[in-house]
Amino acid sequence: LRILEKSLIHHSWAKKYAELIAKNDGHDASSLDEKRRLRPINHFFIHSKNPSSDMLRLIESSSSNKMAFEYLMACYLLECKLGNIAQHLDLCRQFGYPLLPRHIEEAAIMYQSSVKSVGGEPIKDFLFRRDRIAAFARFNRIILENRTDKKRADQLLRKEFGDTFWYYLYSGGGKRTETLKTVKIEENYY
Repeated sequence: LRILEKSLIHHSWAKKYAELIAKNDGHDASSLDEKRRLRPINHFFIHSKNPSSDMLRLIESSSSNKMAFEYLMACYLLECKLGNIAQHLDLCRQFGYPLLPRHIEEAAIMYQSSVKSVGGEPIKDFLFRRDRIAAFARFNRIILENRTDKKRADQLLRKEFGDTFWYYLYSGGGKRTETLKTVKIEENYY
């Protein structure tokens, strides 16, 4: 903290926690306890260009860091890395999710539907909700029925599925970078 207190960016944050530790009167102790609980046990260098590997290291170092898991899955969703999502589904149970979160389930259903064509490992030990499977079938039916009219397909899909991961992927990832838009989706499975 003494080093961070000298930092222009982290000065006020470090000062606040240094004072809190010095007082140790229990005031706002829950916030400090949370920081201690999430503190990584193993030290590692952070790679700002590869946040998913940093999140994996945080999870490996502190198996109770649900926030790191959520950031990891968000990163995989934004980058459309379906294989990585499928590979880490078991962490949902570790972090106490009774059901797969909606967008993660959507990504997993999409992955499972094309696992044979990309040579991936099928998802086992997870049952997808029937309504989500039916919705994915409707999503694909709209694409098939309108394959000659992409504009109409897009209008129909946006109306019914605009808030889904499937539409995010279909539409080119929303505001993903131009570089990511040019990468074939199959290349993002792993």
